[in-house]
Formats: sequence, structure tokens, C-alpha cells
Amino acid sequence: MVASVRQNLNNAGIKVTDLPAATVPLTGDEIMMVVQGGLSKQVAIEDVVVSGLGRVAYVSPAGAQNDVAPPGLDDTIMFLDVDTNAGNTQWTGLLAGAHGQRLIVSNLGPNQLRLDAMNVGSAAANRFREASNLILLTNMSTEVVYCALGVDKWLVIP
Repeated sequence: MVASVRQNLNNAGIKVTDLPAATVPLTGDEIMMVVQGGLSKQVAIEDVVVSGLGRVAYVSPAGAQNDVAPPGLDDTIMFLDVDTNAGNTQWTGLLAGAHGQRLIVSNLGPNQLRLDAMNVGSAAANRFREASNLILLTNMSTEVVYCALGVDKWLVIP
């Protein structure tokens, strides 16, 4: 824990060792410490807004698609539902996300959605880093996480 955070807690009369451990699952009654700009305050867990809970539905064209950029996809989106009614599709890359962005990609159509591993058809920052191509059949999902710490790729979590 950073010394300044510990000091802010001490100044507020709270010892780090006095903070109770949260139970899992959380009930919403827990308190968390929010530190911003050197100031700290206690906030109820239920009052914390979690970003990245949005959803985008995207109709993908058939065939190879480079640098796929579904309208509305940004760092507030966590779910990307892909319609493959047009035919089998392969994505060589997806528009680069924000560092740490987690995205659940689901194939909701009748045809295959293939996420190609390190395909040079897309810009380096938009590529999927994975051992081999991943094929999502109807109603299959995978998680991708964007890493901008020298990796600059979507990491595929099968």
C-alpha cells in the first residue's frame, strides 16, 4: 500500500488493520475506501459505478474482416454480440481498446466467427494474440482483454 494512502487512512482515524475483509459474494453493505487526488473517503460498495457494462450488437459481413470497428464499441462496452447470418466470417483484428478493457465476444448467428491469431491483415494494435485461430460456433463466447503495456493486442481468453 502506498505510504500516502496509509497516511490518509491514519489521518481519517482508520487503521489499515482495522478494515474488515469483505465476504464473497458482496452484500452491498460493504464500505470501500476511495482515494482520489490525495483525498480519501468511505463509499458504500453499492454506490460505486462500474464502467464497462454496456452491450453492442454487431452484424458482421461474411468473409475476412480486417480492423473490425463495430459502431458504438468503446471502453464502456463489455459485451459484443455478433450476428453471423451473412455467412462464416473471420476477424483478423478488432479496433484497439483501452488498457485493461475486458470484452465478452459472443457469436449469436448460425455461422462461424473465427478470431485469427496475429493476422497481418489488421493493424498490429488491433490483432488477437492467441496460440491459434479460435472458432466460435453458434452461442459460443470468449473473453478478450486489451493490453497496452508493450503488448498492444487483444489477449484471447478461451
